[in-house]
Order: sequence, then structure tokens, then C-alpha cells
Amino acid sequence: SMKYKATVAVAMSGGVDSAVSALLLKNAGYKVFGVFMKNWEDDDQCNSREDFIDAVSVAETLKIDIFQVNFSKDYKKKVFDNFLLSLSSGNTPNPDVFCNSEIKFNNLLNYSLENGADFLATGHYARKEKRNNKFNLECPEDLIKDQTYFLYRLNQEQLSKSFFPLYKFNKNQVRKLANEINIEIAKKKDSVGICFIGKRKFSAFIDNYLEKEPGDFIDLDGNLIGQYSSIHNYTIGQKASIPGKKTSWYVVEKNKSEKKILVVNNRNHKSLYKRKVFVKDLNWINEIPKKELVYTGKARYNQLQSPCVISKITDKHVELNFATDQYALTSGQSAVIYDSHNCLGGGIIYDVE
Repeated sequence: SMKYKATVAVAMSGGVDSAVSALLLKNAGYKVFGVFMKNWEDDDQCNSREDFIDAVSVAETLKIDIFQVNFSKDYKKKVFDNFLLSLSSGNTPNPDVFCNSEIKFNNLLNYSLENGADFLATGHYARKEKRNNKFNLECPEDLIKDQTYFLYRLNQEQLSKSFFPLYKFNKNQVRKLANEINIEIAKKKDSVGICFIGKRKFSAFIDNYLEKEPGDFIDLDGNLIGQYSSIHNYTIGQKASIPGKKTSWYVVEKNKSEKKILVVNNRNHKSLYKRKVFVKDLNWINEIPKKELVYTGKARYNQLQSPCVISKITDKHVELNFATDQYALTSGQSAVIYDSHNCLGGGIIYDVE
């Protein structure tokens, strides 16, 4: 019988990245099985049926077993309910961050370990390094695809059991490898947006869960510009199409208590650029960052890392100052701090100055 290095469960989503992760591990001499997570009950919108079929076809080609697991009850409780709570309090949350720490590297990791795996691998573009007997979460070679932003809430225990096989590849190389497994999968578009909303309009989806909260669009001089049907549908920096207005307006601030959304009609308006965020719900992966050192940080996934300094830090809160203006800093989003290529961790923005 063949001697394997170790057994690795691969979180298979039906997409390119997880398919190639399974291929690479199999080729490297690991015993591999796939696990497909179902986190949402309402299949019609969420494509989870097609994705499962894709995942199964990859598993068949690679000759590995695949299991489907349903965590929708926990997902609703730990991820979705918090998402709604954050939205209803006027913030813009990022559910992917919590799906990773609360479901994928918790429920799915435990399921995998209980079923014979030594590690759980995912298709994230990230890198795990062991340093002085602790684990660091580091940026992958392809900085354009860097997904450490979504993984900053992991802890030492979770990292010790994680594998990120794609850390040294870029997306083109991954698509090329996927071609060898399955032409159809290789062509599949990257999933973007929030998985449980699928192809629906955000507002149409949210109206099923949160009471509409209408109010006024006001410009910076206090003039009434128009009305919105629900405050939940807007986030800072978002373009607001306002009936009867030809120019584009952009959301600068949401004031929930006064039912007002402040808008400006120029995307480059200075009020959309700020430098200071207040952060809570902190998670540090390996070491706690120090005051007054220069780090880099990101306040949303698709931004480049920007130089920043921590001006205050306690167990519960951080005050973070960016060296340059940041576009549309937003409460509810995550601020993640890096020391060069090392992701130190971060937390949730609760105020912006």
C-alpha cells in the first residue's frame, strides 16, 4: 500500500482555486479527500447545487472521495445574524471574514479532523510560515490575489491545521493547471460578492430580512437632494442614483438616528477621504503590534496596503492612522495590519475620523 505524507481534506467549492489545491496536494503525495460546505438553505439563488455538481466532477477526475456537509444552522447563527445586526445598526459588514473564522476553520476543520484528516486545505491565496514554533499568516507570491485580508481572524490552533497550496501561484498558472483537470472548471469565473445573495440585487435580498428604513439624501450644505427607500442599501463611497438628478452622487456619511444620508456629487470630494479608524473585536495572529511603529494596513479587500501607525492600543481597541488619505473608510469593514508580508491581524472598524 502507498505511504502518504499526511491526509488532507480540501474545502472544495466547485471553483478553480479549490480544484487546483486538491490536484497539487495529490501530486505532492498526500492522501486527499474533498469536503463541500452547504451553508445556505435557499438553493435557488445561491448556485450551491451547480457548484456541488462541479466539485463532484473534479473529485471524480482526481479519483478522490468528496463529502457534502451542511452547516447552514450554524452559518445562520454565527455569520448571517451578525451580518444583519451590523447592517441594521448602520454598518457595512464583511461576512466572508466571519465565514472563515467561525465556519470554515471551525465547523469544517473539526469535521475534517474527525474524519481522518491531519489538515484542512483551502484555495485561498495566502501563505503559512512557522517561525519560533508559532505560525504566521503571510502574503502569497501573487499580491494581486492576496486573500490574507479574509483570514486575519484565524488563531494559532486553526493555522496549525491549515494548508494553503496556492501560495506560490498566480491566477493564470492556476487556470492552466485547472485545464488539465477539467476544461469547464478552468473557464469558471471567480465568484465575487456575497455568496448567499447570489445574482440577486442586494436591496431585493435585504428587504426580505430587514424592515425598510426610508429617509433623506442631504448634501453637505444641508439641502434635501432626494429620498431613499432604505438606509441598509447604501454604504460609504457608493454611487447613489437619485431620482430626477442627472449627476452622480456619492454617499459620504450615514446618520441612522436622524435618518439622513449625506451625499456629495463628486467622487473625488475631500470628504470621502479620511485617515483615521477606530477598531474593535481585535484578533492578533502571532504577536501584538506596537504603538508608533510604521506598518501597512488595508481597510477593504480590494485596496493596496497603505502605510499606517497605531496611535493607541489596548486589549479591546486600536486607533489606527493612515499616512495618506483612504477612500471610503467604513464602519463594519475590517482593518487589517501588516508588517511587510506578515499579516498581524486586525479588527472591525467602529468609527472613522
